[in-house]
Amino acid sequence: MSDNPASIAECLAESQKQERAGNLSEAIVLARQALVLSSESGDNESAGQALVACAQAYFRLGNYSECENLVHQALERVGEESQVRVDGLRILGVSALETNRMNEGEDYLRTSIALSRQLGSDHQLARSLHNLSAGVYMPRGQFDLSLQADQEALRICRRHDYTELYWGPLLTQAWVRWLDSQPEACRELLKELEQVVLPGSLGDGYVHLLHAQLSMDCGDSVAAELELVNLFSLSERLGIPELRIFSRLARSRFLRLAKQIPSAITWAEDARKIAADIGYRHLEGLAFIEIGRLAKKNGGYQKAESAFRDALRILDSMALRYDAARAALLLAALLHDQQDSSAQLAWIDASSRILEGGFISLLKSEAEDAGHLMAAYEQPGGILSERYQLLPPPPLRVVTFGGLRIWVGEREVDYRELRKRRGADLLVLLLLQPRRSLPVEQAADMLSPRASPSAAQTGFYQASSVLRRVLEPDLPEKFPSRYLKVDNGFVSLHLPEGSSVDFERLNEYSRTQQWQAVLELADGVFLPENLYTEWTTLYRQRFMDTIEVALFERAHECLQSEQYLNALEYCRRLIALEPWHEQAVMLGMQACLGLGNRSAARRIYQNLTKTLQRDLSSVPSEEIQAYYQSLDQRRKK
Repeated sequence: MSDNPASIAECLAESQKQERAGNLSEAIVLARQALVLSSESGDNESAGQALVACAQAYFRLGNYSECENLVHQALERVGEESQVRVDGLRILGVSALETNRMNEGEDYLRTSIALSRQLGSDHQLARSLHNLSAGVYMPRGQFDLSLQADQEALRICRRHDYTELYWGPLLTQAWVRWLDSQPEACRELLKELEQVVLPGSLGDGYVHLLHAQLSMDCGDSVAAELELVNLFSLSERLGIPELRIFSRLARSRFLRLAKQIPSAITWAEDARKIAADIGYRHLEGLAFIEIGRLAKKNGGYQKAESAFRDALRILDSMALRYDAARAALLLAALLHDQQDSSAQLAWIDASSRILEGGFISLLKSEAEDAGHLMAAYEQPGGILSERYQLLPPPPLRVVTFGGLRIWVGEREVDYRELRKRRGADLLVLLLLQPRRSLPVEQAADMLSPRASPSAAQTGFYQASSVLRRVLEPDLPEKFPSRYLKVDNGFVSLHLPEGSSVDFERLNEYSRTQQWQAVLELADGVFLPENLYTEWTTLYRQRFMDTIEVALFERAHECLQSEQYLNALEYCRRLIALEPWHEQAVMLGMQACLGLGNRSAARRIYQNLTKTLQRDLSSVPSEEIQAYYQSLDQRRKK
């Protein structure tokens, strides 16, 4: 391809390439060049293609009126069964969706799909199916339909190797999984998406966005910040309005979670203004939801209520049921917190929306507000409460090395609350069991070894009550815990999918001989709060043995690769833990020799000799003695 494409086909191909890469102004120039060439030759079909290519770029820029004007010009030039007509109808559909004409947009897309099937145009069929999924089904909360449409689109793309189209269906499926509180499924789709998306493109921006949201969901603020920086830079470079709005809303959420409310408000208001300026009502509704959350956090209850009602007005007018249900739930929670007399009616409205739409996952993603509302207005035998019990709770992340820390989803548990009445001890005790389960009597005895049986039982139930409340503070008292189960004389802990316990990962790293990972993970003493608790002693020694093996193996690996300083550091750490470890001393002496420091090697040996004599009334092995004696011989040579 030359720098200045000369033919119509070359201009169109390059225009489409530039549009996919996000270089929209260049795409427009090339499309208009193709239009001039096709008009000069009297080729109406090519002229229609050029107009549609130009319209696609204007659509990405948010200039929907110009986009639709160009498409209508194209349709006037081509026949009723033209491939250009198929793509033109598709673009009219997505433009209508972006400008709040949902029914009109759906009609255009369905017409495009029908014509694609009639003409056997699988390329356009895949694109139209994806647009129907992303623009109609997903915003309406029709998640099953959205997944089916995009799965069909992806099958078509794979059958014909339409690699440039892969990213759209993969992205929408990942987004649906995230909305439906299925983080692991979302991550798996993102892995596949990252293999096909063009760096610096719109799809790449959405990859950063979803990774940022997932990181915020699990409380990883460092990873979220990195993704948000990349997202903002890319969204501003591309200038695509929808990405600029999502970038600002994600940044607002990040700041809200960090309790930086004034800064978060600035970002949310900016997102709302951009959405209002271009007439993107759906995203304006989402911005109002975020503004309502922030106003509530800031104590501005009247502003929060106004924002939630504005969001509902917009979303209901467009039949966007999923986001409308979220807004209704947040409004009900706000009214309940203010003890407003209309709160119960608002909850009835919200719960009806959730049940009718099948949006039970909203009770998980909005767990705090949903918990308060269900505690006040729901009974355990009700339909909503039963479906809530089927939802997997947020994953747990447990850190035990260097001090116990627990995260429930993105929320870190207050350690002071967890320590009350041995709730923390019960949690760790169950985590250490092979099946995370113990007979109640045994658990009570281990928690209170010197108490009477009746006092131990009382202590156990107090610990289990604290643990239940700390893990699910918003769970109504009448609802059974989704983490802790006491039944048939046994107490069991359930870890949801995606949970992480550091000492379990330590065991896995050791099994697979990932010694550096072992050392990075075991940063500190295992449960220093329980140094004198009898049932932790055996486990602490086991983990210490694993760490000592990892130090020795890493020292050996570094010595083999002539990284003598690192090898010596690992040896010193190991000797500090185990002063009689002769193999560590031998490796340390070899590392010193590698560094040309014979005197340091002698000191390491002499320290070992003194330690063995003092502590064990013993002497070093013959092997290490012989190695020490060889130091003088090496110097003479």
